[in-house]
Amino acid sequence: RSSSEHNTVTITTGVAPSATSSTAASTAANLPAKLMSLKVIPGGKLGPDKIMHDTFSKTEFAVKVGQKLDLKIDNTDEGEHSITSPEIGVNIVVKPGIHTYELVVKEKGRFSWFCVIPCDDEANGWAMQHAGYMSGYITAT
Repeated sequence: RSSSEHNTVTITTGVAPSATSSTAASTAANLPAKLMSLKVIPGGKLGPDKIMHDTFSKTEFAVKVGQKLDLKIDNTDEGEHSITSPEIGVNIVVKPGIHTYELVVKEKGRFSWFCVIPCDDEANGWAMQHAGYMSGYITAT
C-alpha cells in the first residue's frame, strides 16, 4: 500500500461522492446507509479514578465494508471533538450541536479511533486514551 492511498472516505458536509469502482465497495454501496445516533457529553462518565470524564455515548461502530454509516452526533460540549483513526484515514471533526457525519470503511478489520482535539482537561486527557470514553473501535466486516 502506498502512503498516499486512503482506505476511508470521510465527509463532514455536502454530498457524498459516488462509490469507488472496486467490487466490494460497489456491492456495499448498494446497501442502504445505516444511521447511528450518539452524543458527546462533557464530564459524562465516571472513570476508575472516581473523576467524571468527557465521553461519547457510543464508542463501538460496526460497519460493513463500503457501506455508509451516518453518525448523527449531538455534541453537547461547547468545543469540537473528533473521531480519528489514522490507520484507515478517518478524521471526523465533531462540531458543537447536532450534525450528521458520514463514515465509510473500505477494508475489513477492527480499528481503534480516538479524539485528537485536547479534551478531558481536568484529567489531563485521560479519556482520549481509554476506550469507552473519548476513544473506541470501528469494526468493518
